[in-house]
Amino acid sequence: MTKKRTLLLSALTALLGVSVAVGASYALFTDQVTVNNHLSAGSLDVGLYRVEYKENVLVADGTMAESTPDTTRVDLTQNADKLFVIDDLFVPTSWYETTVEVSNSGDVAFDYGVRILWKDDPANDKDQIIAEQIQITISVGDTQKEQFYLCDCADYDVVLGSMLKGDAAEQFTVKAEFVNRDDNNAAMQAEIEFDLQVYATQKTNG
Repeated sequence: MTKKRTLLLSALTALLGVSVAVGASYALFTDQVTVNNHLSAGSLDVGLYRVEYKENVLVADGTMAESTPDTTRVDLTQNADKLFVIDDLFVPTSWYETTVEVSNSGDVAFDYGVRILWKDDPANDKDQIIAEQIQITISVGDTQKEQFYLCDCADYDVVLGSMLKGDAAEQFTVKAEFVNRDDNNAAMQAEIEFDLQVYATQKTNG
């Protein structure tokens, strides 16, 4: 029997422009979210909300400071808000962390998880360098599920949990950090793009 699957709960597309040189340009993380339901029996109805956002960035005096968490509730299936908001220079020790809530409003149980999608661009001689310095951490509650560098993302398909009909909402966090290393200067003026994909698959086993 062929397993019915509903792939693409949402595609959160994150565009990251990394700049270490003072005065250089930068880009913003952006996202685009869609929900696709393709089951003929029952319905897969997944809620996806950003419930907290915080960052550690350069402030006016040139030092690093952690922001007060923004707890504005944002429906990522309806709102094209940015998943991460980078409005300053992305420098070593900068990090950006978002907490996302997943809920099941339908009558189909599902497994869900996260993938980071990035591919080396042969035309960009620095994207591999910066990909080796951006660390991604994915956690559920206080439990770290995976931690890896962006350059290794193809090896990680992070299963976060399962949700039955009527289950309470669950949360996970995604953190992107520019790790402080001796070779940071090699990444100056680098820019990189990657996709953060949250997916749901119909659960067929108890």
